[in-house]
Amino acid sequence: MFLGGQAVSLFGDGLAVLAVPLLVLQLTRSPVAATLAAAPRTVGYLLVGLVAGPVVDRVDPWPLMIAMDALRLVSFTAMFALAEAGALPVWAVLVLAFAAGGAGVFFESALMVAVKDVFAAGALVRVNALLELAGQVARVAGPAAVGLLAVTVGVPSALLANAATFGVSLVTLLAVRRTRAVGTRVVGTRAAAGRTDGAVAARFAAGARRMAGELRDGLRYIRATRVLLAITLVQVVCNFVLGAEKLVVFFLRDTLALGPAAVSAVVVAGGLGGVLGALVAPRLAAWLGEMRVIVGGIAVLGVAFALVGVAGELPAVGVTVGVSYGVMLCAQTAAGVVNRSMRLRIVPRELTGRVFSMTRLAFGGVDPAGAAVAGVLTGALGGDPRAVFVAAGVIVTATAVTARATALRPRA
Repeated sequence: MFLGGQAVSLFGDGLAVLAVPLLVLQLTRSPVAATLAAAPRTVGYLLVGLVAGPVVDRVDPWPLMIAMDALRLVSFTAMFALAEAGALPVWAVLVLAFAAGGAGVFFESALMVAVKDVFAAGALVRVNALLELAGQVARVAGPAAVGLLAVTVGVPSALLANAATFGVSLVTLLAVRRTRAVGTRVVGTRAAAGRTDGAVAARFAAGARRMAGELRDGLRYIRATRVLLAITLVQVVCNFVLGAEKLVVFFLRDTLALGPAAVSAVVVAGGLGGVLGALVAPRLAAWLGEMRVIVGGIAVLGVAFALVGVAGELPAVGVTVGVSYGVMLCAQTAAGVVNRSMRLRIVPRELTGRVFSMTRLAFGGVDPAGAAVAGVLTGALGGDPRAVFVAAGVIVTATAVTARATALRPRA
């Protein structure tokens, strides 16, 4: 029931990926607004990513997940109602989308703790693979469902469908929680009634200092754990470089002059590659070992990304690019599933929220910067990103190989 509810919720995320930007484009032609509408989760991590970790580590994750699902349900329902009433300004869409995105950040961090609580260490790869599989399927089926709903009953209906998925997740969480006796991890005491303003301010300052100390504890743990630090640094470098992936659709449509059907086919091939990566991750981890899957997957995705750039010079361009892109996302997904599972197994339960949110903030924070750099370089090259793709692929593969030969080499 727990995993099924989260699979439905992930499908809702797939709906929101396209529904919110389309709604904004109906209201305005502003490229800034459209860009913001396409990245509510990224903005959410930048706004609340650091706060989410300490909060998740100090409270029972189950009520927090329930509250965040309720907030997302209300946000998308309100967006639908206002759109249907013709009273939805762009700023309201963005505020509600960012509220849902911030709630999603808290939810994801709490979900990692809940997964660690519910499942044994030996099942973490399989469980994370199932969740990732649901997410990858949602990335293919969600936008397709939005397109169908948009041409039949209108874009706002996709928002209502999205709200319904969070309702399903909420109901399953409530049902599962009733069957579990999970101890609350709240630290500290409630403020006494009748506090003076000075006492409240002092308490707030003390809470801020305590949260800063908890964040430092999480950072110290990352720095002190050799494997965790090395993998985090590798991912930060790779995520920055792989910001160039945001140019794939531009490359297909503008540089290679492929038609919409061919562009869609390549994107679908990437989605199918992600599905395959989630399916094979548990078997690969059992066969090759976790570290080989993580480092090898990163190296393979680097090679495949370089081939995306080279494929523009080869016959059957669309097929070649589609296969390369599919292999890239397959390797990326498999490495990500195993990496997340290894983190959950290594990190102590009381630090899981902080470590997860801090590393996700680092990964997510460099991605927009990497995309901006890739865009600038592509402009300097006359609008052709092929050289950018090849260079990015080489850097990613070299980073993985170097890390394996140094910080991630097997101990004697």
